[in-house]
Amino acid sequence: MRLTVAADYALRIVVHLSGLPIGARITGAELAEAQKIPKRFLLKIMRGLLAAHIIRSYRGVGGGFSLFRAPQDITLLDVVEAVEGPLLLKDCLADLTKCTKHTGGFCAIHQTFSVLQEKLSHSLAAVNFKTISQREVQLQQTKSMQLPKK
Repeated sequence: MRLTVAADYALRIVVHLSGLPIGARITGAELAEAQKIPKRFLLKIMRGLLAAHIIRSYRGVGGGFSLFRAPQDITLLDVVEAVEGPLLLKDCLADLTKCTKHTGGFCAIHQTFSVLQEKLSHSLAAVNFKTISQREVQLQQTKSMQLPKK
């Protein structure tokens, strides 16, 4: 399994928004610049996050984007699925008619991947953006302490 660039950017967007004070808004241009994401691509990704009720948008003067939910209520799984769709390691896990062996799920590979998909889903759902945001702050502080003084 490999996450797309869109999923990577979506994760970075939500980490950034999670680090802002509650209710703070940021424009798409500011977010794109801060996260080094092409603005057009950012806006496309934001549509998926909006539809999943992970972020909200505000129009007009003072508009921008903010989190729709508290960071502790948003998981890695929420963001990945908002951009990528449902987590699916093999097509037959969602639709038994797509089994290339035509066993209807009665094969060791299907059953093994079914367990792995469940574990991966649970693992991604167990990590929330409050935790990730706090870790990001720690990493940035460590980085700034290690940079040579000018």
